[in-house]
Amino acid sequence: MRADGQQRVASPVSPARGRLVSQAKADHTQLSRVFVDAYGKTPLTYLTMLRVEEMARLLRETDLAIAEAGRRVGWRSRNHASAAFGE
Repeated sequence: MRADGQQRVASPVSPARGRLVSQAKADHTQLSRVFVDAYGKTPLTYLTMLRVEEMARLLRETDLAIAEAGRRVGWRSRNHASAAFGE
């Protein structure tokens, strides 16, 4: 999940969800149901998992601080990144 994947993980959730709903020609509830059936997690839970995995990789492979690694995966605050990473 380098460059392109990292960009997708770091992108804001609401606009991305809106594009996905429009492209899938389904409403939010329908899309969430299909996503859970396919991946076993809600879209937001899945995105959080991807962000945590990428943040862990950044912390292992770089000298970035937690706050900067969190920002790179799409979290604006260090507290949010730390809380999500600790889950």
